Order: sequence, then C-alpha cells, then structure tokens
Amino acid sequence: LELKWDRFGKKTFLSVQAFFVIIIALFTDGFLMHHTGDCGAEGLISRTAAGALAFIVFVAMSYFIVKQYWRGQTTVVRVFRMPILTPRLLCNPWNLARYISMCCLVFAASSTAPQCLGGGRRSEAPSSPSVGGGLEPEMHQIDFLMVVTAVTAISMWGQLIQALVISTRLPAPPSPI
Repeated sequence: LELKWDRFGKKTFLSVQAFFVIIIALFTDGFLMHHTGDCGAEGLISRTAAGALAFIVFVAMSYFIVKQYWRGQTTVVRVFRMPILTPRLLCNPWNLARYISMCCLVFAASSTAPQCLGGGRRSEAPSSPSVGGGLEPEMHQIDFLMVVTAVTAISMWGQLIQALVISTRLPAPPSPI
C-alpha cells in the first residue's frame, strides 16, 4: 500500500491539491482582496477565473455524482432519521465540502460578473473598507452574496487541512497468520 501511495497516489493527491490552491488564490484575490462591487480589471479577472475553474470542477463532480447514482454506487445516509440515498463521492466529508464550496463560488462569481459587464463601478484605488478617516465606524450592509462568499472562504481554506494527510504514514497491512 505504501508503494502504491509513493508511486501514484501521492503525485495525484498533490496535483489535485495544487489545482485547488490555485482556485483558492484566485478566489482570495478576486473576492477578499478586491471588493466585489469594484469592477477594476484585477478583481474582475481573478473572480472570473476562479468562477470558471470552480464551474469546471462542479460540472466534473456532478457528472461523477450522477454516474454513481445511476450505477447504484450509493450509500444510505440518515439525516434527522430520514434515509437519503447518497452517491459515494459525497460520503467523504472533504468531497462534500469541496462540492458545496465550488457551487457557492460559481454562484458568487456569476452574481458579480453581470454588474461589471454592464458598466459597473470601476476603481483604480485599492478597495479598502477603512478609507473614511471619520470618527464614526462605517456600517456595512450584509447581503446574501457576502454570506455566500464568507461560507466559501471558510470552507475552501478549511479544506487545505486535508493536505496535512501527506505527512501521515500509512498503517502496515496485517501480517498473515
């Protein structure tokens, strides 16, 4: 098992993790470093690229979910005592979190793009919420897009914990008696 991991599994795992690090970096730049209402080129390009990559992942995962469902590769998961037939891909909490975060990222990216393409606000200055200088704190309106972006950020950064598996030694198989 260790040999298979070293020869094939580790490279594949690291490639997938690197791909998602790229998505996280684009997401962070486009949504957290630039205000979503700011239609400057940098933020718009990062948000669009992150959304496009997330859409590709979402479509690929959806394909595998549907394929597993139709082939009967499912498990019964009980949610509030109600049995739900769940494809095996979604039984892994890391895959479920990734699927949900990619769905949220696609939603967030597609929600901000029309505003910018329709001639939204453009700014050359860095977008910073603390640019007032007044004595009263600036009040922000919390909207649904903010909540989706926050959930996506927490979920995607939390998924990086999965990369810590790389340093875990695999258990030795039981010896035949």
